[in-house]
Amino acid sequence: MPSVNQFYAGPLFSCSGWVAVVTGGGTGIGLMAAQALAANGAKVYITGRRQAVLEAAIKTHGTPEALGEHGGQMVPLVMDVTDKESIQKAVKVVEGQDGFLSVLINNAGMEGGRPTHGPDAGMEAYGKALFAEDPQKDWLTPYMCMTVGPYLCSAAFVHLLAAAGTKGPVKRPGNIINISSLSGLTKWSQNGQFAYNCAKAAVIQLSKLMATDLCAEEIGIRVNNLAPGYFSTELTTGTASTNGKSSWPIDEFKAEMKRVHSNADRPGTDTEMGSGILFLATNDYVNGHTLLIDGGLLLRHP
Repeated sequence: MPSVNQFYAGPLFSCSGWVAVVTGGGTGIGLMAAQALAANGAKVYITGRRQAVLEAAIKTHGTPEALGEHGGQMVPLVMDVTDKESIQKAVKVVEGQDGFLSVLINNAGMEGGRPTHGPDAGMEAYGKALFAEDPQKDWLTPYMCMTVGPYLCSAAFVHLLAAAGTKGPVKRPGNIINISSLSGLTKWSQNGQFAYNCAKAAVIQLSKLMATDLCAEEIGIRVNNLAPGYFSTELTTGTASTNGKSSWPIDEFKAEMKRVHSNADRPGTDTEMGSGILFLATNDYVNGHTLLIDGGLLLRHP
């Protein structure tokens, strides 16, 4: 009979001795994920293109005091997820310092194009607004960041994820968590953000394909997808403080929900995101799954 101690939250979600890479880890959901992993014992490389942003986030959230008695550490690592050379440099750092990777979180994201008029402006105005979007800036650049980026990073780090099976603290292969969005699941364009929603839907399909290929017995790398709803991030609020956090005043949040025709009453919290990350990262029996954390929003907007 298993001991009740096995069911304590600490052992269940422990990441002690783990090595993690979180892309776009200096702000928003990436920072929430990094905090959750590091607070539970992992060494977390937070990556991004802006060294100053990464260092500022760690100065506030990566100290021993911030991470607590069971905390690991947070390490800044400059990497552009759309640049192969940049990715390879980051891989060499992790390989040289640690030799394995327990979890890769592909989180880096950006806005896509959004038309200046909706259908209520009339079909002629709406059609012109849609056609006015720039194929490169509004469509291909976001797709490169949010779909091709996770593909490239997963391919580059996959041998280190496999190496966790022999070199990691729990002697099992690492896992991948791709951050998508409720926008990749809904049939609702959210007032015309077609490019962003298509890129996020593509990430979900990418996760399914990768999970199927990597679940072979001789590989054993799990791949899951996390689809957030509305959280306070640099992407949703337009700004982030010097410590990487964003604030979404409730009146501004409700105004945005009115604009996108949603009756969500609040954004998700950092800990609600963190618990989802820990669940997918630590539960070996979850593979090929998309975890939706949206406060039930898609129940109203399927």
